Amino acid sequence: MADAPSQVEVLFQDDAFVAVAKPPDLSVHSGPGAGSHVLREVKARFGELLPVHRLDKQASGVLLLARNKAALKTAQNVWERARKTYWALVEGAPSEATGVIDAPVLDHRSEKPERVRVAMDWHRKNNPKLELPEPPSPGRSAVHPAGRPTQTEFEVRAQFSAGGKTWSVLHVRPRQGRLHQIRVHLAHAGWPLAVDAFYGTRSELRTRDWGLGDDVLLTRVPLHALKLELPHPMRPEVQLSIEAPLAADLAGLLGSLEAQR
Repeated sequence: MADAPSQVEVLFQDDAFVAVAKPPDLSVHSGPGAGSHVLREVKARFGELLPVHRLDKQASGVLLLARNKAALKTAQNVWERARKTYWALVEGAPSEATGVIDAPVLDHRSEKPERVRVAMDWHRKNNPKLELPEPPSPGRSAVHPAGRPTQTEFEVRAQFSAGGKTWSVLHVRPRQGRLHQIRVHLAHAGWPLAVDAFYGTRSELRTRDWGLGDDVLLTRVPLHALKLELPHPMRPEVQLSIEAPLAADLAGLLGSLEAQR
């Protein structure tokens, strides 16, 4: 039986790279258990592709994939020059229209536990009188004295009042790529994502949060990789700018908020 057509939208392709719009709740690559993932969804059309970067399973938006190991290596060499813009819905309101969240993040990647141990040991050695808080559990991150310097730019795009609360649409740009960097920094700043079971205040958003009934509005983090800009890794004279339309569930959520005005 032939595979079903992929539901993953292709945003860009050339002889070295493919960029897709990752749907929410679809992993980039295979993990424990059954189920599809982005690489499986695009394999029939493009063959084996290699992810250049990560997106959380719940997040949606631009994902860049390399066609081979040589292309992947060149992309990794210029990745620090990439500019990544995310759309986010948060609870709360920044006091400034633009700014930078600057706080060290200690990320505990499950596959690299030694990094946390080394960071904690180094900080204890250099700050013997400072009592360190516990590190984040595996698979999570935290603002932590033993963390690495980390900055996330933000820009307020819209604000709404609903259910006695203020909700803000932000464009955020992480300068690094720490595990859950945006989610951790937004929560640290006092504006957690409107849905975030790890770092926020709720695991789902309901109409009662806006003072309207009790229907479920959203069950995943409202975080969308909106735009990716970087010099083409194989052709430096070419500047790539790849955008992914706002995912349907987030567009519907935004429309519902705008209706409250």
